Order: sequence, then structure tokens, then C-alpha cells
Amino acid sequence: MQTLPLSQAIAITPRGPGSWTAEVSPDWAQGRAVFGGVVSGLGLAALDRLRPADRPVRLVVVEFLAPLTPGPVHIDGVVLRSGRSLTHARITLTQGEQPAAIILASCGRPRPSRIAVPPATDAPR
Repeated sequence: MQTLPLSQAIAITPRGPGSWTAEVSPDWAQGRAVFGGVVSGLGLAALDRLRPADRPVRLVVVEFLAPLTPGPVHIDGVVLRSGRSLTHARITLTQGEQPAAIILASCGRPRPSRIAVPPATDAPR
């Protein structure tokens, strides 16, 4: 049996404004729960449809509230606030009537800065 590619595992289908569905494959489960990266990926796929294109994701907080199991998932997203350069959003993943994960994210435009931090050249490998 071949595992479903991640790009397909986090595919979401529109259900209405700020609302999507997904079908999580058992390929991406560990025991009874789906891998946290897939849960996060589903939420970030929804976030990409909410945030303005010129505001990349700057901060993400994922709260795993209950095990997400293979099968249907409902995803609801809302922009909490959008200002001149920063947008805050909340994504909720639900199975049945049980919230399984909440994602809070901040997305912002780049800002000019006089501070420049060179990349580390002696980082361990």
C-alpha cells in the first residue's frame, strides 16, 4: 500500500465562506490519531485561503485539543482583525461536535529595518 502524498493529505474542499472539509486518510495516522503535522497542514491550508496574499505567515500557535482521527474533518476559519500591515486569524478543526485543534496565526507584510542579522555559518549539522 502506497501512502497518499502530503499535498493530497492536506487538501481541503470549500464548504462556504470561511469553511472547508477534508477527508484524512488512515495512511497519515499513528495508532488512533493523525500526525500533528497533517493536522497543522490542514489548518495552514485554510489559513492560506483567508490571509491576504501580501502577508506571509509570521507566527503560528497550534493547540491540539483532542485526537484527530482518520475520516471527515470540518475546518472553520475567521479573520479576527486585519490592520494596515498585520492580520490575525483563528482556524478550528472539528470532528463530529468535538474541536480537535485550534490554530492562531499572525500574518504580516515585510517591514524595512536597519537591523541585519547574517546567517549563522557555524551551525551544527
